[in-house]
Amino acid sequence: MENNFLKGEICGFTYILTRKNVKNINIRIKADGIVYISAPFRTNTTYIESVLEKNAPKIKKSIEKLKNSSKAEEKIPVSMKFLGKEYKIKYIDKNREFSDINGDFFEISTRVSHTYENITAIIKNWQLKKCMILYKKINDEVYADFIKSGYKVPLSQITIKDMKSRWGSCNYVKGKISMNLKLCEYEKICIYSVFYHEYMHFIHHDHSKKFHKDLNLIFPDYEKCHKMLGE
Repeated sequence: MENNFLKGEICGFTYILTRKNVKNINIRIKADGIVYISAPFRTNTTYIESVLEKNAPKIKKSIEKLKNSSKAEEKIPVSMKFLGKEYKIKYIDKNREFSDINGDFFEISTRVSHTYENITAIIKNWQLKKCMILYKKINDEVYADFIKSGYKVPLSQITIKDMKSRWGSCNYVKGKISMNLKLCEYEKICIYSVFYHEYMHFIHHDHSKKFHKDLNLIFPDYEKCHKMLGE
């Protein structure tokens, strides 16, 4: 008997097949763009894939329609966060492209259309410029603290990335640290905590008990920040 669960690719799309106590082959396409199939236990995979190939144009059209629908549902940002504070977005008129914090507002003056993609890009570009200065300053301070504490670590080269699954990463061989752009939305102490975490990887290349012990000694607020970042 073939496996009751199977994941595969065909005709440029991904499908997940589950065999159930059903009479017919049922095809559903969800918002994630994956084709979900339920089929009778005795139906072999070759036949199921032939059905997918036959219906491929229709399936691809449905996937594209769902993707476009998902994009249309993305709402234009009404606020942005920086260093633990939320600022409402305010559109103003200037004779040039402009974006900056003014009081409780993040002011934007732009001639491009106010779409989700455009406004998000303006916010990220502003954050990146601020982070290039802020992260460098924190990097220097954390490095100095490690040296003062007797650790032999390099002054790391910093890169800023829009990462999805981690706040930072350390390449201890090349002496480089990558920091998540999104960190700038949190309180400054949280940014320090990630720098301390990554610098500690120059000493301990894993997350052993010794790693956490030394990290909490040099930066006692680490656990508090760890919870604030929701890790």
